[in-house]
Amino acid sequence: MSEMKKANIFFASGKKVQEGLENLDRTLTEKNNFKGLSRKEFVENAAEMMIQLNYTHPFREGNGRTQRMFFEKLAEVAGHKLNFSLITKERMNLASIASVKSGDSEPMKHLFYDISNPEKTLILKEFMDHMKKIEVENMKERLVLTTKEKETYTGFYRGGGANSFMIDVKGTFIIGNKKHLAPEQLKTLKIGVPMTFTVPKAQDLQQILIPAEKISPLTKEEILEKIKEDTSIQPRKQAIEVLCKIVYGNLHILEKKLEMIHENPLEGEKLACQIIEFSKSISKLAGINISGIINNARARAEDNILPLCIAIDHYADTFKQVEQDILQNHCAKQKRCEQLVETPEWMKDLCTLSKEQQQKTLSQSLELREEIRAYSKKSMRAYHQARMKR
Repeated sequence: MSEMKKANIFFASGKKVQEGLENLDRTLTEKNNFKGLSRKEFVENAAEMMIQLNYTHPFREGNGRTQRMFFEKLAEVAGHKLNFSLITKERMNLASIASVKSGDSEPMKHLFYDISNPEKTLILKEFMDHMKKIEVENMKERLVLTTKEKETYTGFYRGGGANSFMIDVKGTFIIGNKKHLAPEQLKTLKIGVPMTFTVPKAQDLQQILIPAEKISPLTKEEILEKIKEDTSIQPRKQAIEVLCKIVYGNLHILEKKLEMIHENPLEGEKLACQIIEFSKSISKLAGINISGIINNARARAEDNILPLCIAIDHYADTFKQVEQDILQNHCAKQKRCEQLVETPEWMKDLCTLSKEQQQKTLSQSLELREEIRAYSKKSMRAYHQARMKR
């Protein structure tokens, strides 16, 4: 058989093809088709075998399709799962070239790690499904990678889904898990904006149940919006509007004056004094006064000047109190969110077990079940308290 060459790479020829296949068969026999290996061990062995099979290149055409089918079946037999549909043609080509031409097995191992890891396949599938939905052209020609532990990435944020986000790093699409981003960074993500992030160690993530979050101080506009939405301030304002209609014949006559109270609650006292001393400085009173003879509307207007002043005082006092409560609650939230919550030891231990082992452990330990039940009650109580303080 003549020597085969593709992309400036020379593949096995002649007897070397047969020898390569015999070596693969021997390896599978000796290692019992990789049965009983952990996912990490399976990835290491399968990636090395893929590299060897790439070099052996037994067929002139169709090697890629055949290899993918072979390794998906091999994974199934070994108790694992591989999903090559989540790997672009460009990534597969680069991983193959790096291993055969340069002897670098890392890209191929990273590829196998991605398509065997449920967390990685979840975010890759979410990304690929979205690309199909928006009909991105030549997607298979793109280099799409997932993030690596402890690596720092700098690029432009291009969007995200429920679990994933994508950053463009010099033309390479890097897909990350949103849980690896700090909560405050998640809130500021905007398409096209530069971003930098470092992927945490898996061990560190296992130690943390709820990450610490830095909550920004409320802006003046945010405080005012929260005050206006507060259930205790709304009735106060409605009372002023009702009395303004009676006294001045206009619901919104004091609208701009109330905005001054928003800037400084002490303005409420000044406004009340102004109305009680010289009510007509705001506007003409409702009703008619002809030579000291007044109609019912004017009489009612004059009778309600004092109640209006009292309502303004109440509004200013309530505004001040609500503002104070909002700031105190927000400060408490900032302090609360700054504290990370570590994962309990029993939870970490359970997470290392299979579902069957978890069920067996729980069924055999009343003490552990009680601990989990108590922890759940405590968590729900803290959750409801936090919601009430919002």
